[in-house]
Amino acid sequence: MIDQFDFKPYGFGWATMTFVSHTKEQVDMTISRYWNEPLPELIDALCRLLNGGSRFEVVDTEGDNYNFTLILSEVIPGLIRIEVLENAYFDVLDTLEDRVPLAIFSAYDDIPTFCATIVDGLERLVEEMGLEQYKEKWGTDFPVEKLAMLKEAIRELNRSK
Repeated sequence: MIDQFDFKPYGFGWATMTFVSHTKEQVDMTISRYWNEPLPELIDALCRLLNGGSRFEVVDTEGDNYNFTLILSEVIPGLIRIEVLENAYFDVLDTLEDRVPLAIFSAYDDIPTFCATIVDGLERLVEEMGLEQYKEKWGTDFPVEKLAMLKEAIRELNRSK
């Protein structure tokens, strides 16, 4: 189970994405927006999982000398495995094909609870940083509309129970 999610921009286009499990296992991923937009991609993946449109999602993030892959896979209906793979460059001359993936984090959670934890972390980010400072640090607007879509998907799922 994931107890906490944080996304903390610390420099223009750089951030730390953190997951903390109920056993206090923690993974910190240094990521960059220069290759992709991990927050909108994560939110889209969660919406697809919530709506039953997907059973397997992959969100790649690019860091300094690392590439992190977040894998969300439904193992049984409603339960997902959250896994983070780290693909490290072992030498500055290595290419993408030379990366060796290493599982550095794994946890299980039910989909609505995991999504609610992500929402809590993103709302905390906006509350603490504000939309303007987020844009200054990260370099793009916060995905307000996508977050609203995720919250609505959670509400819809709760109403259907």
